[in-house]
Amino acid sequence: MNQKNYIFIILILIQLNFSLILNASSPTIITIEEVKTTDDIEMKWAIIHFDDSKDLDIKVELYEKLLTSLENLIPTYSNPSELLIWKAILLASIAEGKKFTALFKIQEPIKILKSIVNSNDSDILQGLAKTNLAILKAYVPPADPTSAEKLFNEVLTKFPNSIDANYNFAEFLEKVDDGKRKKEALDLYKKIITLKPRENQTYADESLIQIAKNKVIKLNQK
Repeated sequence: MNQKNYIFIILILIQLNFSLILNASSPTIITIEEVKTTDDIEMKWAIIHFDDSKDLDIKVELYEKLLTSLENLIPTYSNPSELLIWKAILLASIAEGKKFTALFKIQEPIKILKSIVNSNDSDILQGLAKTNLAILKAYVPPADPTSAEKLFNEVLTKFPNSIDANYNFAEFLEKVDDGKRKKEALDLYKKIITLKPRENQTYADESLIQIAKNKVIKLNQK
């Protein structure tokens, strides 16, 4: 698989297949300068990703501004690990937006996520770190889909109703083994449709639920 295909897959899989969103709740508008918590960062990140009207260059600029705001919070934040995970996600999003012209830069978010996975942080933080590490392990050269699947399964064992983890694992199953596991992916997409969005991230979760509905329709037609 060539570099362009890796880029395309990661654009889809780092929570990044956000097209065809029809009925997601309108998010509360938060300026980048106003972010104070990881909830704020996640919401702003989702707003940027879900906006199909923006070019990648514009998205990269917004990610970089959001990253700066995040880094300003780290010295005084009560739980820096939460911010470090989002730093890794933003760095990966910036690298993806720049079409991985310098693939070595993706190693920084991988290193951050591994440090959280191997720490004594809470199960919730480790689950978030493992989910995003699984995505990177699955599709960033040298890909390691076996390790990626192991991480996804570890997360879903502890958090079976995580919309984010279920969605990204479904995307993984849809692509892995030359599409031979699409039935497993379809079952997960159907499950996602039944899950309840988080109250503090309704926009992001409802958007993924809508994408899952579209996936169910698409896969049922094949």
